[in-house]
Amino acid sequence: MAVPEQVPMRLDWSEVESYPSSHINQLLAQIGPPSSNGVPDGVYLAMGSVAPPIILGSEDQRIERITELTGGILKVAVHARIHVSREVLGDIISVLQQTAEQYDAAALALASEPKPQERV
Repeated sequence: MAVPEQVPMRLDWSEVESYPSSHINQLLAQIGPPSSNGVPDGVYLAMGSVAPPIILGSEDQRIERITELTGGILKVAVHARIHVSREVLGDIISVLQQTAEQYDAAALALASEPKPQERV
């Protein structure tokens, strides 16, 4: 019997539930450095979040705080940093596109349903 080049197997994603979810509102994508043949070494992705600065107080205090913040830097809390091949990047794009379409279809279906107060 010849040894197959690929062996079909299933993936077990059951551990995913043991990891916390992180809110992400910032994304950085960067092409990797060129390999020896000049082709970029995949793509680097970083995901994080930035909370808006808190601006409280009287109008004068808020204006002062805004002036302090203007031109400043908000530090991104990084939650994930990964490296993927171009092929896997295509897979990620495809999965995200499908998920966005499913989300939009669910939101559209919900929006077209009568609201509880509109039902007769």
